[in-house]
Amino acid sequence: MHWALCRMNMLVHNKDAAEAVKWYRKAAAGGEVDVLNSPAWTLATSENPAIRDGSNAVVFAEKAVAATNRKNPVVMDTLAAAYAEAAQFEKAITTE
Repeated sequence: MHWALCRMNMLVHNKDAAEAVKWYRKAAAGGEVDVLNSPAWTLATSENPAIRDGSNAVVFAEKAVAATNRKNPVVMDTLAAAYAEAAQFEKAITTE
């Protein structure tokens, strides 16, 4: 699934949001933590508003957090950023 993640990163760079989200979903299907965390971070923090999507960032980040049993601080930071982008500020604060 790393090929899908590479494709997704290229699409984000080229600002093709709709196609990037399609590839995010393909990449995440394998359930690997890094592959879940990367799109979550991008969707939560992209400087391009067409790419940012708090709701989908939360979905990816929650799956990544579950896969690490809430033990990976990098993944927890991603979840906090996703919650903030989704305007779930209380959850963002308690997650961080």
